[in-house]
Amino acid sequence: MPLAARVLLVKDNCMSRSSVTALPNIVVVPPGPESQRIHAEASRHMKGYSSQVRLFPVVFESGRGVTLTDVDGNTYIDFSSG
Repeated sequence: MPLAARVLLVKDNCMSRSSVTALPNIVVVPPGPESQRIHAEASRHMKGYSSQVRLFPVVFESGRGVTLTDVDGNTYIDFSSG
């Protein structure tokens, strides 16, 4: 298979898994109770969190396309890495 065809195949496959209509869905006020519990546990073992982690202490469980979902079920649009 020519390189151009392989690139298009990969691109089509990646695009089929992402949603351009995804919207944020906040079910609990961030940081939710599970994110708070995990961060409290992590802070006992890992000293010197970065300032970004302290400002937004959310634990992400999964990501798909342009969205990230935290351990509390909130869905965010990823504007920083995506």
